Amino acid sequence: MVKVHSYTSSKAAVKGNRRLSVQEVDALIGELLTLENPYNCPHGRPTIIAMTKYELEKKFKRVV
Repeated sequence: MVKVHSYTSSKAAVKGNRRLSVQEVDALIGELLTLENPYNCPHGRPTIIAMTKYELEKKFKRVV
């Protein structure tokens, strides 16, 4: 069962070069939050990360 789910979710995954509409983003987040474990994909990769405002600004070179 898990293998089928992993395969299905990988095939349906949003690819890196695809832009999503606000409605598509809202739908994906809504689906994610209904899962038993929304923090990892079936392959174990994180789907949600936490970052402070400072860390985000640093990544975009907004702070020194």
